[in-house]
Amino acid sequence: MKNNTFNKYEIEDLEFALEEFLKVNNIIISKRKCVEVKNFNELTELIIDNIDLENTDDCTSQDVFYKLKKIITNYFKISEDITPKTNLEKLVPIAMRRKLVKTIDKELGFKTNILKPPNFVSIALIIIFICSLIYLFFDFWNGLLLSIIIFCIINLVSKFGFCFRSKTLGEITKKIVTENYMKLRSKKETVNKNEFRAVILEWFSDRMDMKKHELENVTFN
Repeated sequence: MKNNTFNKYEIEDLEFALEEFLKVNNIIISKRKCVEVKNFNELTELIIDNIDLENTDDCTSQDVFYKLKKIITNYFKISEDITPKTNLEKLVPIAMRRKLVKTIDKELGFKTNILKPPNFVSIALIIIFICSLIYLFFDFWNGLLLSIIIFCIINLVSKFGFCFRSKTLGEITKKIVTENYMKLRSKKETVNKNEFRAVILEWFSDRMDMKKHELENVTFN
């Protein structure tokens, strides 16, 4: 990025993130309209304008937080006050995390994917996978076999992680809401447009690996 303007590679990343976002939230926008957008604020309003749902002021994030709080409180039979700043890594023992997440998934009606392998495991497997790709140039068939095996191991390990993707309950709530907003609406034919603007910003900030204030000030062409 130069002078707060995306280069062509960042534009490609943006287009990929937008395509994924629209698909997840079942929103249809023509490519012609997308091409006309010149900055992130215009993109946000374009998305909002193409949502054909009644606008209400109920808060999905708050609703999800209290659902998660209730699930955790009942699961562990605890009386202590759970707040958005509650550290889940400290509250939930490693041995109980997968069972708790299964309970959360069942209550919400979809997989939340809030667990991951330890960082050192992921990094080690990625390095090994890259080495296996390099090995292809020296021994193609054995290198290919090794690459496939490592790739399968990476997928398998990712399904059996036990570390939370975020530390606090508030951060976990934000992640779940950002990635599943429409699924979580208690009234399916409605949307809180002000809240959804924050969801849009959070989604693209995460996918583009950019700070929110940088994203809000960027231009596309």
